[in-house]
Amino acid sequence: MKRCFLPLLLACALCFSEERPQKAGVESWPAPVPGFTPPAPGEHPRLFFRKADLPELKKRSETPEGKAILSRLKATLGGGESMPATYNPARKAYEAKAQFPEGTYSISHAAGFGMLYQLTGDKKYAELGKECFEKAFAGQRDRDGEARYSWSVPGGQLRAGPSLAWYALGYDLCYEGWDEEFRRKVAGAIQNYAPGDSGKEGNMALKEMVLKTRHMPASNHWGSIIGGCGIALLAIKGDPGTDAALTEKHLAEIEKKAIQAMTQGFGDGGFFPEGQGPSHMASNPALIPFFQAMKVAGGKDFISPRPNVQWLSLRWIHELIPDASGKPLYPCRVGGMGGSYGTENFLEQQGGMSHGGWFSQGMGLLTDSQKQAMLWTYDNVVRKADADRYDSVNYPHRAILALINWPIGEQAKNPEGIVPKVRADTVHSYFGFRNRWQDADDSRDCSHGRRTACL
Repeated sequence: MKRCFLPLLLACALCFSEERPQKAGVESWPAPVPGFTPPAPGEHPRLFFRKADLPELKKRSETPEGKAILSRLKATLGGGESMPATYNPARKAYEAKAQFPEGTYSISHAAGFGMLYQLTGDKKYAELGKECFEKAFAGQRDRDGEARYSWSVPGGQLRAGPSLAWYALGYDLCYEGWDEEFRRKVAGAIQNYAPGDSGKEGNMALKEMVLKTRHMPASNHWGSIIGGCGIALLAIKGDPGTDAALTEKHLAEIEKKAIQAMTQGFGDGGFFPEGQGPSHMASNPALIPFFQAMKVAGGKDFISPRPNVQWLSLRWIHELIPDASGKPLYPCRVGGMGGSYGTENFLEQQGGMSHGGWFSQGMGLLTDSQKQAMLWTYDNVVRKADADRYDSVNYPHRAILALINWPIGEQAKNPEGIVPKVRADTVHSYFGFRNRWQDADDSRDCSHGRRTACL
């Protein structure tokens, strides 16, 4: 592999030779979404699509790709026509370690049944979603092997944020199929969420997570906490049974912390100081979907004005290459700065809450051409190892977002000319280079310093 060293200014000049997200002034981040109409109180669905989008989603579900994704959704639900057959028997977080088959009850089962209700109009699915909430209130825990995710006493704020988010999506999608009393009950339960203390990471009440977020933006905890709370607040904003002023106050705080997540945690080129493994936890469980939901339900665009948010997804186009067997690898920054968890095998831990959703969720941050480049990466580097599962292993919400976000009917495009070969994170002084997108012989290198390798 040929190496040379380029001055920083030349490296930065090369970064702008191909398509990059536009950068705007500080005052425009987030930018208002043109023509946005705020959801009315009680208007649902709202988080990832609006009522007017439903006919197009139904058409998408009837395409070959859509049918495959819908099949994935039902697999993650354990069949999709009734409550799942398998449940995690743990009664508290970290009680034991275990593995469960796909279809085992999860924190997004209510959302999965809610999506089937939206696509079919059959209220039996909304009733199944209601049953999921009743189980949640009774203490049923998620399929997670360490029982960390749950409505009832999750394993700290880190797990509470995503738990709250994906139950809130269930509320959003099932809302019209429920009676008024149950709607109010769930909306109030989300607003006043206070599951207690797991004994590990402090109080997990919604207001505590919003106002007293633990750790710091450069911690892998931050994005999951604030992203999860943000999704939940968007789901209930203005609804009957909620306090509008309180919700607005909390959302305003979340917006500030979302900017911190993308300037003090992740940088403007997708680098995360704790390393590659922790970066999954910081982005996948709730932060990436929050930015999409904020645009759809909140009318605020964190994605377009600056490159920061898009690089949460574009980084995979830049970093992933297949090994000789077709396994996707990202060997540039295993262990991160100073050492951290994770391996160079991109899919090794796929199926958990943090390791997954890179494509199904991540495509929701991209332009049409960037999605085509992302599809090229999936088709050529990931699809074989993912077994055509559309990055939707184990969790129904990922199949839902795949149906919404996947470039169905579009042709994959080689990233050449769409994603720059030279990648610069000016916040963290991290630079990456690659020579092409073609096959297992593609080469690229990365550096944490002001000088870096040229391939």
